[in-house]
Amino acid sequence: MVALQKEEISKRAFAIMRCKKIKTGGGVASALQHCFRERQTHNADPERLSENKHGLADNVDTAMGLMRDRLPEKRRKDAVLMVEYMMTASPEWFEKASLEQQKEFFNNSVQWLREKYGKENVIVASIHNDEKTPHLSAFV
Repeated sequence: MVALQKEEISKRAFAIMRCKKIKTGGGVASALQHCFRERQTHNADPERLSENKHGLADNVDTAMGLMRDRLPEKRRKDAVLMVEYMMTASPEWFEKASLEQQKEFFNNSVQWLREKYGKENVIVASIHNDEKTPHLSAFV
């Protein structure tokens, strides 16, 4: 394998996905408060808050209600209640991508989640444009 030079690596763009299992109601509520900016988010620009787009649920109470509706009545104490996803691309890609390409990236991300978990189980899908690099926050 040929080693890439530093300047070659910096020119490449990458897709980035992080997922986190959340096992408590308090943990879910806290993550949703961050997602909907219902608590202070230090790395977000409050003046760009209106640029965020929320699909499906648009606040913590609605999302928590949708989650409760889908949970089985009986479940293990350590059961995963929600999985939080963050999906984005490297800043280099966003610098060059058109708005249409960005929209397609986020649409494809949501579609992947729907295929993996079922459309009815994707509770939250929010695009955050109030941070340095746009990203999708999703809860399933």
